[in-house]
Amino acid sequence: MKTNSMPIKLTITNLSANEFILFFSLFTFFIIQKLPFILHNGEINPDESQMLTQAITLEFDPVFWRSVDGTTSGPINSYLLLLLEYIGFPFNYSTLHLFSVTLTITSLAITYFTLRIFLPFNVSFPSLFIIYSFFFFTNHRDFNHFNSELPSVMLLTTGVFILAKVYYKKQSSPLMYGALGVICCLVPLAKLQGAPLAFLYITFAIFNLTGSKINKFDKLIGIVSIGIGSGLVGGLLLYYLFQNKLIYDFYIMYVKTNLVHNNPGNSLMLFIKLIFKSSYDFLFFFTFSISIWVSSVFTTIRNKTNLLDNKVLWFLIINLIISFFVIARTGYIFEHYLYYTFFPITLLNAFFINQLVKSENLKKYSEIIFSIVALIFFTGLAITNYLKYSSKNQSFSASHTPLYEDKVINLINQYAKPTDCIVVWGWNLNYHVLTGLRQGTRENHSIRCMNTNSLGAIRDLKLVDYYRQQYVDDMKRNKPVVFIDEVEANSFFINPKMVVHQNIPVLRNYVASNYKLVSKESGVSVYVRKDRI
Repeated sequence: MKTNSMPIKLTITNLSANEFILFFSLFTFFIIQKLPFILHNGEINPDESQMLTQAITLEFDPVFWRSVDGTTSGPINSYLLLLLEYIGFPFNYSTLHLFSVTLTITSLAITYFTLRIFLPFNVSFPSLFIIYSFFFFTNHRDFNHFNSELPSVMLLTTGVFILAKVYYKKQSSPLMYGALGVICCLVPLAKLQGAPLAFLYITFAIFNLTGSKINKFDKLIGIVSIGIGSGLVGGLLLYYLFQNKLIYDFYIMYVKTNLVHNNPGNSLMLFIKLIFKSSYDFLFFFTFSISIWVSSVFTTIRNKTNLLDNKVLWFLIINLIISFFVIARTGYIFEHYLYYTFFPITLLNAFFINQLVKSENLKKYSEIIFSIVALIFFTGLAITNYLKYSSKNQSFSASHTPLYEDKVINLINQYAKPTDCIVVWGWNLNYHVLTGLRQGTRENHSIRCMNTNSLGAIRDLKLVDYYRQQYVDDMKRNKPVVFIDEVEANSFFINPKMVVHQNIPVLRNYVASNYKLVSKESGVSVYVRKDRI
């Protein structure tokens, strides 16, 4: 992105007083606005219980892929939660919600610093304010709960910031290129889904180096620095896996299974449904952004400005396309996947807003145009909020623990000790969080052991058999005191009776031999290890 104004080398230490006050105020209001979510000490999305349970388990056995399988989530997410517990935060939902807000604010701040490397305040601030307004006003569950996308998105925004710095400096900076290699290789360890974006950033950095006018030695130093940074993360990962004899488990659980994990439906149609039907908040944000792009393209055509040779524009377009790809690939319409698009859209908004600001034909009408755009923006927000509150599943409302769950928790506490573990067959990890008891199997929601009627089921029967055997082997190794089959009480399963544990021979036989049914109520069966009765 190029402007007529001199680029500003901005860091937090040289923010202007006005900028500091402005952003301090904005982020303070943001935290106040999100207090209902932060203070809600309950599950907003099942993913929260999944990651809390993993962190609880890692406190007992800190080896990821031996004690827990994050499924689509990498080890960084769970270790971050474990770190929060070590510095004094409790393992509860309020901690997660506060962490979610913190990661969002951090990503917004990093994005602003990225924009200010190239662009003046009058372009950077409006660009950021659009995405800020989205996060500020949305009360959609998926954009407020803690999810496994958030840490990887923060890493990706950091990667773009470093990329912008080295692109602007036009010289080889071994430290910055090394940091880029480290950051980009950490992304798939937070969420494998974000790996294509990280690969793009490394690729762009290398192409930028090879195409620059710096001497060959400095080019080589830059490329080697990226390799060293990437190799450092990769080398440590391999050492960790070989040291704990987990290389095969890592390959099966994190690489192979996630590559074949997809919805058999039409991915394109499901993606379109995700964009246009899932969230009115996102739909407004996206359509408003498109209007900026179209207006800018129309203006540049009238001004006979050639953007086709602009390397940054092509990077931003490819960045957005890949962000759409990583969402659409699996075919699942989880709204929180859209996190991968927020900041690519924001960067593209900034580029096109800059083109509008530079237009000589628009400068004399700038005040009128700004007033009209502001009116459209806030009118759109008002309409969006009206539509949200008149529709189901668009707004957050606090839920309470069902009575039968309280009874199950009382039973668990009756038979289990704090050092024990439990196993839940199904997808209700509240039992782990509310009792503080670790999981007794690596996969804590058992979805991968089911090949039908389950959300996220895999269809490779050999993989399903692998997970079923692993599930039972983990139970034999950890000897959970309580086994809970809750699939008949869970709305995730279309036909629960097809996925009860009795339909899995290897699991049915182990439970029948070692556990006794002590309670069955509201579709939840509670089994206790025979030696504890």
